[in-house]
Amino acid sequence: PAEPPAVAMGAEDSQEADLASLPAHAPRTTIGRMLVGCALGGALQVTGITAVMAFAPRLAKSAGFSPLLGNLLLMLWNALTTMGAVPLARRFECRALFVWSALAASMACFATGVPTLLSVHATGSGESAAHAFIIIGVMAIIAGYEFGMGPTFYSLAQSVFPPGEARPVGTA
Repeated sequence: PAEPPAVAMGAEDSQEADLASLPAHAPRTTIGRMLVGCALGGALQVTGITAVMAFAPRLAKSAGFSPLLGNLLLMLWNALTTMGAVPLARRFECRALFVWSALAASMACFATGVPTLLSVHATGSGESAAHAFIIIGVMAIIAGYEFGMGPTFYSLAQSVFPPGEARPVGTA
């Protein structure tokens, strides 16, 4: 039997075919996976990286640097720690990197908050010691974030949804 001639599909026809080929999604599993994806994104915010980057000039000024120089130094540290993530990603799984770096960055965020609170009331040598701990803490937050959470979030967000099921919808 002769096969029917191939019909050229227009853009609208191919979009309808793509949508028709998507399987029906079980709401319970899709919602659970979306919640996991939201939890991954929420973990990024818990580390405090956004506040560190937003307030970098102010932190630098309180530590005795000029705001622009301090900001430049923090951004250079950010770039260096990002490069340090490459060998770690080759050696460890994304999930392990995400979990351990989330723990490290969150602990560093908490450990930075204590000297910051103490520096409000400190004077003299106590103030400079608190500033040193703040700088070390901020560097630890950035390192913890860039060694795992920052680079692995996008891979993990994709892996939450299995291929062919809800990945196009869930990661949109």
